[in-house]
Order: sequence, then C-alpha cells, then structure tokens
Amino acid sequence: MIYQKNISNDKFDGIQLNKNTFDIWINNRKGKYIEIGDYILYTNINDSSKEIICEVTNKIILTCYDDLISYIERNSIKIDINEYSKEEIDELGIVILRIKDIYWYPEDFKFLDFNFLTDQVIDLKVHQKVLGIKDKLYVPAYKYHIYLHNTEILIGYIDIRIGNTLGLLYGGHIGYTILEDFRGHKYAQRSCELIFNVGLQHGLNKLFITCAPNNIPSRKTLENLGLKLIGILDLPKHNEMYIEGKRIVCVFEYINI
Repeated sequence: MIYQKNISNDKFDGIQLNKNTFDIWINNRKGKYIEIGDYILYTNINDSSKEIICEVTNKIILTCYDDLISYIERNSIKIDINEYSKEEIDELGIVILRIKDIYWYPEDFKFLDFNFLTDQVIDLKVHQKVLGIKDKLYVPAYKYHIYLHNTEILIGYIDIRIGNTLGLLYGGHIGYTILEDFRGHKYAQRSCELIFNVGLQHGLNKLFITCAPNNIPSRKTLENLGLKLIGILDLPKHNEMYIEGKRIVCVFEYINI
C-alpha cells in the first residue's frame, strides 16, 4: 500500500540526503496497518511540488514514550520525537519505521538484446530505444510495436522504462495501448508478460503500472497479471499527466521474481 505524509522541510531534506532513515507514526488506524514492503509518499509541507517515495524496510511497535526513548538510546538512531506528544504515545503506542528512498537512476545505462520478444501468439519488436535525460529525470526506455505472430499486422504498442523516479510512481514503468480492433483478446496481458523480464534483467524487481480509475479493461488486465492495487493517488499539479487533464491514477505493483 501507499501511505502519504506531509513533513517539514528539514525532515524532507534529511530523507533526501539519506540522513533520516527512520520515521515514526502514532499507532492508530494508519500506523497500525503499515507493513514492510509498503510505501510512504512524503510531501514537503513548505513546497508541495517536492515529494519523495520511500519503501518501508522494517517496523517496530512500542507501547509508550519511555520505551521509545530507550529504543533510540539503545540503538543510537536519529528520530524526531517531537512529532507527537508524550500523552499521545502513551495512549496509543508508537510505530518506528525504517525507510529507504527508492529513487534510482541507471547511470552508464546499456541496452540489452531484447529487440524481439514472442510467445508464439504475438511478437514484440523494438521500435525505438530511448536514452534517458537525467536532468529531467527521464529514464531510458524500450519502445515496442506489437504484432500478431509472424505477421506485419500491427495491433498495439508497449514500452518499459528503466529506473525508479517519482514520475514512474504516477506514470508507471510500463505503458501500453492495444488498437481498438484488436481489444478483448488479452494481447495487453500477453505483452506485459513478455516485457516483465526486460525489467528484471535490468534489476527492476518491483514495477509500477498505473491507469485511470475508470479504465475498467486496463484494471482487469493488471489484476489478471497478478498485480496488486497499492494506492489511488491525486496527481500533483506540476505533473505532466495533470497538465494533460488527468487528475487521479490507480497504482498497481508487480513483484518481479
């Protein structure tokens, strides 16, 4: 699941510089249900255009304020304990989360030999290999045309983007379109199944794919692929998809094993 939290400028900078790797949540309806492997989308309270997405890598539940202080001293860790009052912590308990910024931009990227992929029903042929632009956080991508097997009948398009940036949380690592005349045959599902291995070979063990909440066919495709709906997010106003007129996305996660 994806949880969201507004944080101070100092705390935001600390996470961004990898100085703050712990966070605390009161053990209420949100903190109680956060699990290892979930994500937290942090927004700078002073500048909503600044966001960081972190993965939860460990979770400790403590029952009172004194236990929190003892844990911090015993483990020599840095946590801002002023976020909640002693009374709140004593009443509800506190959750300590170990967090990791998932940002990853592939330096010295090299495209691999994935020019042609097939399952004997459809063929994916590379149309374009796009180098990234780090200054704009555009990651490298493979762009494919989808054909019926052993024909030149074009039925759609699919691409996979390699890296982990905030933009991919909203836009997804994989995007696809099946031409209208060829919908209803699970070609999108087959295309995704073929392309997952491209991500895996580049070190992407987890992938995001997003769609509009009212795109029922796409949601069914992602569910059939075994992806889990981990959040429904409002697009920030500075996001390119927002500028194009979109407002909300469903975020699905695929764990690439």
